[in-house]
Amino acid sequence: MSGTEKLTFYMTENNNRQLLQKYINQQCNAEELKQVRQLLDQPAGQKELENLLDEDWNTIQEAESDEVRLRRWKIRFFYEKPDGDNAKKGSIYRLVSYTVAASVLLAFIAWLWTAGESSTPAPMVELIERENPAGQRSKILLPDSSVVYLGPASCLSYPETFDSNRRELSLEGEAFFEVRRDAKRPFIVRSGKVETRVLGTSFKIDSRDRRVAVAVATGKVRVSSVEGAKTNTLAELLPGAKLSYNELAGIMEKSETDTYELTAWKEGKLLFNNTALKDITGRLQNWYGAKILLQDEELSSYRLTLSVNGSQPLSHIMEIISSTANIKYIIEGQTVTLKKGGRK
Repeated sequence: MSGTEKLTFYMTENNNRQLLQKYINQQCNAEELKQVRQLLDQPAGQKELENLLDEDWNTIQEAESDEVRLRRWKIRFFYEKPDGDNAKKGSIYRLVSYTVAASVLLAFIAWLWTAGESSTPAPMVELIERENPAGQRSKILLPDSSVVYLGPASCLSYPETFDSNRRELSLEGEAFFEVRRDAKRPFIVRSGKVETRVLGTSFKIDSRDRRVAVAVATGKVRVSSVEGAKTNTLAELLPGAKLSYNELAGIMEKSETDTYELTAWKEGKLLFNNTALKDITGRLQNWYGAKILLQDEELSSYRLTLSVNGSQPLSHIMEIISSTANIKYIIEGQTVTLKKGGRK
């Protein structure tokens, strides 16, 4: 590459960076907005946006902030890190009020999904983020009077006011939705690269570790995978149907589910039907905020069918498991160890 070519390449790269920075700061005019959209269709443009978001985040983050908060920052753009980046598990859970960062992000979303030719900036919209720590659940009333039952170790983000043609939210973790019907404004939940779209129905989403499961209690739900500007419909689900999707492998599986199990979950009941003990303990860890260890490898394959009240102490649940499967348990603080051979 000649000196002139190198200079031209550098100038182009620098101009793109400046253009994306203006985009994030809501300073683009209509012509620049068109250039941004063309740029974001290219992997290099997406990578440059990624770098700028990282830099922007570093200027406002608090001392205790971690990669999980950074990922949530990007989720508000409906933009994610590449598959190879695994977020660390965070322990910062609280109701987050509106910040300058949220203002910028919501303005970005408004620009990204509208095709207006005017250079007038989109109005700022307040973003609300609700997070539950492990061991805590909450019931949330949305701006349209829909209700969300947010599970433990879960995070829900949504605008203070939905716009006139759609109702969009983002979810990490587990939640049951009772959506108020509005034929003019579809209700859209984004979980990683999966989009769940309804008009009015009730359903449950479990989104963790790049795996998303959507199960329908009433009505009809459309589930799609989203990759950049491309949306691919995975399935349309009716009551009693469940879809599990592995984002990393791109593999989906459809199955049947008990609608009673879904509605029972929102009321704090945990139902397990021929479920592996390792999966049961995984759910109990999130539900109670405890660490549950299986001392004997053989215990992982034990399969149990039981129904428990999630409002009961963990020791009560351990008693049920112990008597059902002839397992010994030891509770030390927030750690439970399960062993083969009889009750405690």
